[in-house]
Amino acid sequence: MNGVFKRMAQRFLGAFGFEVHRRPRQLPDQIRMGDFHLLWRQWIDPAPLRFAHIYTKNRQIQRAVSEWISVEALEDSLWRYGIPRNDLLVELNQVDRDITYTDLLSFFSTFLTRPRYLEIGVSAGKNFYQISKQLHDALLVGLDIEEINPVLEGLYSGGRAVWESVNVYPFTKYDGKSVGKQFTLTEYSEPENKNRVLYLSGNKFERELWESLAGMRFNLVFSDACHTPESLETELELMLQSRLIDSSELIMMWDDVNEELLPTVVSAMRTLRQRFPRNRSYAAVIDIHGTYGGGGGGLHRIALFVSDNALLPRSDPEPVSPPP
Repeated sequence: MNGVFKRMAQRFLGAFGFEVHRRPRQLPDQIRMGDFHLLWRQWIDPAPLRFAHIYTKNRQIQRAVSEWISVEALEDSLWRYGIPRNDLLVELNQVDRDITYTDLLSFFSTFLTRPRYLEIGVSAGKNFYQISKQLHDALLVGLDIEEINPVLEGLYSGGRAVWESVNVYPFTKYDGKSVGKQFTLTEYSEPENKNRVLYLSGNKFERELWESLAGMRFNLVFSDACHTPESLETELELMLQSRLIDSSELIMMWDDVNEELLPTVVSAMRTLRQRFPRNRSYAAVIDIHGTYGGGGGGLHRIALFVSDNALLPRSDPEPVSPPP
């Protein structure tokens, strides 16, 4: 993009919550902003009403929940549900004005044959719940070291114990105290949309945790837990060993990708590319708003991997779950 057209594109994307940058020198050739521009043209430009419906419905969902998590739940948790300070709850409980990664994930799901969603790092559940309300007749799995947030649990029906780990694993809480943690898998339902919802509570560094999901083969994955290179490497390794990656179509997003994490994410993208050798895969790093927090202007830096066959358009021009 050059000259006037480039400035117009920057203003246009900026109006939707994106920041367009020149490709930083530290980004390797495999990740290009041009890839995201191509995804935008292929996905969002042809379906503005679908995106608008999703954006609107997500705000309706947020307005229906006045408090996503209590201070008491944070203080009684292992790692404060990933929310380091109580003052962040004000922002968490607000209805998002800007386009967020939740809107993108919701929109991406409409291009998948039959979404099977895995979220690693559910936290309070604001993102997870919105995704579950956008999907129909789908499998959704949330994974977190914490027990399910009582607010999130109250939004679903049921609560049947499916599995628990044989072993009890040591874990160090945010206050430095060591406790024992038995992993659990609990099944809920979301009757309105006929979704099957599973919540897996445990330490993602342990193989036994992932084996409880073996063979589920997810095609939409959001990674947002323990942002260290070792964590992301272990996460992908155990996902692949447990046959949790769909080999026919895949969209995967990583949140909070700082300079330290970038080489690890690039390596993960290369590994995933090898699973789709016949088609071009897309990779991009962009700045977008999240459910709370973030850097300057509240923006999160996310990395996005999309297999080419995940871009096949649906015959239905409307979103999966249009608002009333």
